[in-house]
Amino acid sequence: METPTPTSAARDSNAASEFKAIFPPQYTILGVKLLPLSIGRYRLMKWAGVAFVSEEEGMATIEDLFTGIAICGMQCRDFKQLFNDGKLQAELSKWGKKLRKQINAEKGFSIYEKIALFQQYIEEGQTLPWVALPVQTENPPDYTNTHWSNNVEVVLRGSLGWTKDEIDEEPLAKALADYFKHMENEGRVRLMPPELYLEMVDEGEANMKAFEKMAESQKKEALCPA
Repeated sequence: METPTPTSAARDSNAASEFKAIFPPQYTILGVKLLPLSIGRYRLMKWAGVAFVSEEEGMATIEDLFTGIAICGMQCRDFKQLFNDGKLQAELSKWGKKLRKQINAEKGFSIYEKIALFQQYIEEGQTLPWVALPVQTENPPDYTNTHWSNNVEVVLRGSLGWTKDEIDEEPLAKALADYFKHMENEGRVRLMPPELYLEMVDEGEANMKAFEKMAESQKKEALCPA
């Protein structure tokens, strides 16, 4: 199967998506302006057990929303300092009171709408402008059982010169974009715009259906020869 090549429009769309990774849309939920989703904030939410970043199926609660907003509404270093000083629980309680006050002030408040909006913030914050397709090599990488964020950080800091502050604060989509661009340069993956990937998948499915139809026809001929 021949691999599709990007059109000019596809390349323009792909470039726009790459810039969007650097400057993600801003979200304000319950009066709190959220900072960009980053590796640092993603990890803090994992540590706090926030359902929005759980790999397991489950419904996010209002407590998940409050904790997620608190984490994503401040610098990672500030959150960690509160933890180190033993003041984190008191601070989260203050955030809870502040957010409940905002809820009472909002007419027609819907917790489901706010949860959906925060979920959108999470999903949009890690959306890539391409699909990363693994490349078969003679010496495949030795994947470990560590969390994906650790693997990404090792590459970003070890090979691309990112700092700890950048890991904590730069948009996650930018971190992933830099990571996969580096992996492409290393010959480990091939990056393809989503529309071209879907075109390739559709063509592959069409070829598979044609093959199945041909095989079925040959089977009938074998069972019922003329």
